[in-house]
Amino acid sequence: MCTTSGTTANPKLAMLSHQRFIRHNIIYLGRDPKTADDEYVSVLPLPWIVEQCYCLGFNLLSRMKVNFPESPETTMTDMREVGPTFVLMAPRLTQHKTAIDCNRRAGHIRRCIGGEEQQRTI
Repeated sequence: MCTTSGTTANPKLAMLSHQRFIRHNIIYLGRDPKTADDEYVSVLPLPWIVEQCYCLGFNLLSRMKVNFPESPETTMTDMREVGPTFVLMAPRLTQHKTAIDCNRRAGHIRRCIGGEEQQRTI
C-alpha cells in the first residue's frame, strides 16, 4: 500500500504490487544507474511515489546512500554538507534554492563593485 500525495484531494491509499514497484525501479536504474557511491538527499514528502522509489527502491537495488535533512530549516545546509550526486526537488524548493544562490551572487557582485569604487576614490 502506498499513500498518494493528496495534491488534488485528501491523501488516499493505493495498491501497488511489489513486482511493479521493483520492475519500475530496475527499468529506471537501467537507464540512469546508481551505485553505492551515489548520495541522495530526501527532500520530497515520502507519500510521493517518486520519493518512495528513490528512498526505498533505488537504495535496495543499487545500495545508494539516502540522507535526510535534520529539519526543514537546515535542508540547504545539510545538502551542502552531504554533497549529493543527484537531487529531486519540488518547484517550491527549487525556487528557494535559486533565490538563495541569486542573493549570494548579488552580495559578491556588490562587494566587488564596492571594492572597485573604494579603490577609485583613493
